[in-house]
Amino acid sequence: MRSALRTERIFFAAAILSLMISVTIFMRETHWNMLSLVPLAITTLLLVPVGRRLSLTLADLQRTNQELLQRQVELESLNEALEESRERFRIAFANAPIGMALVGADGRVLEVNPALAQLLGYSADEVQGMEIADFTYPDDLRADLDQLQEMVAGDLHRYEMEKRFVHRSGRIIYGLMSASAVRDGRGQMRYVIGQVLDITERKRMELELQERADRDFLTGLHNRRRFMEDLDWAIALWKRYGTSGALMMIDLDGFKQVNDRLGHQAGDELLKRVATTLMSELRSADLYGRLGGDEFVCFLPAVGADQAMDAASRLLSAISAATRSVDGIVVTGSAGIAMLPEHGYTSVELLHHADLAMYQAKALGKNQAFLYHPQILTS
Repeated sequence: MRSALRTERIFFAAAILSLMISVTIFMRETHWNMLSLVPLAITTLLLVPVGRRLSLTLADLQRTNQELLQRQVELESLNEALEESRERFRIAFANAPIGMALVGADGRVLEVNPALAQLLGYSADEVQGMEIADFTYPDDLRADLDQLQEMVAGDLHRYEMEKRFVHRSGRIIYGLMSASAVRDGRGQMRYVIGQVLDITERKRMELELQERADRDFLTGLHNRRRFMEDLDWAIALWKRYGTSGALMMIDLDGFKQVNDRLGHQAGDELLKRVATTLMSELRSADLYGRLGGDEFVCFLPAVGADQAMDAASRLLSAISAATRSVDGIVVTGSAGIAMLPEHGYTSVELLHHADLAMYQAKALGKNQAFLYHPQILTS
């Protein structure tokens, strides 16, 4: 633009000079001649396009100036909107009722709001700079870090998960966490915005309801449904690792007389005593539960037939000691044992064969254990 203006000025100066020469010649010669016509022609030819060009240049400058002013106004408006948006985010971040944090690609907390700091039992300044591993339950950390790396790689933009946090005091906090990646113009992740909703109370209620669904309301032992699930799990372990075991079914002898003569309350107390005996006599690795009525069941992993018979003998002795005298009624137990895998490959088969063995023990005089064998079916 500056070069164009310089050119215009040169042409204008030349035109003025030519006009002055022509006027001088006219004054000296007192008449028009060819010499005076030349500079006048030059002047005409130069001044007209120069004027046009000057007017065009001024119009362009005015138009460009208007465009620049308009763009400046738009830019100022955008800056105001951006600053307003940032301020709204800062206010929402600081005053959000749920926990929020900005986390870098390396897993360090860049910024945290008061709600999350309070949830974890720290001040905001203490949480800032921590790694997420510092307050994540160890069993949940791997899944969290894997998804963070997927975000860094650009394969994931958002994820949601339930995870456990560790409070400063050491207690467990259950949280529902959602995380979203914030990226720059090149698509590189700058940081992650994480939001955490405290669901500890909800999880406690869920676990309590699940526990009630799994437990026999009277004895506190696992109910039939839960025990069968555990038995299926034990069978799956055998199929994978070859871990055998023994299924034992126990039925109380004389329980009906207690209910009939002393009432159901006395019968319930007797069932509770048997349940307490099972819990105290069996190993922590053993599975046990109440099938219903006066029938109890347990699974002893990694034992052979002889070990299972010895365990049954000890258990029946403990039950007899706990229920020996119920207002003169003798209560004992009879047990049937089926071995995994010799006597069945499924929970249904094992339970059926242990039941047959138990009734054989009753037929042989009660208060004893009987190991299943196929001849029971033909006898």
